[in-house]
Amino acid sequence: MLLFAARLFAESEGERLFKSNDPTSAIPILERELSSGIASAAAYNYLGLSYYQTGQYDKSVATFERGLRVSGTDKKVLAYNAGNSAFAAGNYAKADSCYSLALSASPDFSKAILNRANARLNRMRLEDALGDYESYIEKVPGDPQRTEIERVISLIRAELAKREEDARTAAALERTRREEEARMYAEQERIAADKARREAETRAAEEARKKKLLEDVANSLRSTNAESITGGTEDTLDYETEPELD
Repeated sequence: MLLFAARLFAESEGERLFKSNDPTSAIPILERELSSGIASAAAYNYLGLSYYQTGQYDKSVATFERGLRVSGTDKKVLAYNAGNSAFAAGNYAKADSCYSLALSASPDFSKAILNRANARLNRMRLEDALGDYESYIEKVPGDPQRTEIERVISLIRAELAKREEDARTAAALERTRREEEARMYAEQERIAADKARREAETRAAEEARKKKLLEDVANSLRSTNAESITGGTEDTLDYETEPELD
């Protein structure tokens, strides 16, 4: 039993190499120890940090996430370190997610708040970043970087104010554009209606002219027919009478 306890708490070769600031040598040893099941739960953190220190950020993130799925590991630390590795790789969305995971385990984890603020700033999630920076200053008022953080806060506020003003200006311009468009549409409708009215009047006048012409022709024909049947000597019929009887 004592031998088992000694082995449980004994420092592995991989851990020793990491702590000796030899991450390159520690990596294969820690990988082997984790595969064989003889490493402690902290080995995931040591291996992830070894990959981080050698600039292998994607492998570092993957190792920390492997550790997150193992029972008994320090989830807060693994998630935080995964965020740092993702940030170093320029994957700010992943870093944001990892820091948020660490904060879900410990909402007062101030380092995670500050680093998440930086990740969100790089993602231009300005309102979220502002909230994190302000929260960090509130939790760690004596931070040596406070002056710089407050300068960043001022810049973010100025940018958000500018965006708000730009949004108002854009909205006003859009309203003006729509009003002008509505006026133009109304004018086009008026012009089209006026054209339709004039065309209708022209057609009506043309129809009236044709009708008048037809009426004049009809009247002329009736007058001619009437003249052909009027009474006159030249038109008298000569009837023969029966001879008288003697």
